[in-house]
Amino acid sequence: GVLGTALTNKGIKRVAAEPAPGLPIVDPAGLHHIVNGPMGAGGAAAQIYRWLGIAGDDSFPDPVRTAIQKPLQAKLHFYGPKACCHVVGPDFRGRSISRDRAVDELAEAYEAILCEFARSRLGGLR
Repeated sequence: GVLGTALTNKGIKRVAAEPAPGLPIVDPAGLHHIVNGPMGAGGAAAQIYRWLGIAGDDSFPDPVRTAIQKPLQAKLHFYGPKACCHVVGPDFRGRSISRDRAVDELAEAYEAILCEFARSRLGGLR
């Protein structure tokens, strides 16, 4: 689910509350969105960017674009009272890598998220 919702055979259903103000969520962003902006994103990204109020923006804020230049990087950013840790995970398409290497890359992306969160000194992460 995304932001407390789940897709069922009858449509989207609320299954949990929206994140509380200041409680960061994680955006598994594609690098192309960070580079080209949130406008036109689909799927879960579209829901996240709509919730953040940036779905129609041409670009992400400068701190996000500066911090995320390649996969496995993350940046926590506040959009008013809403907090989002954008992270670009590994792109395995067209790559032949071992399971161990794939796990290492995923761990690096998670580490980037947790480092951003730890620097923020906030009380929770969703």
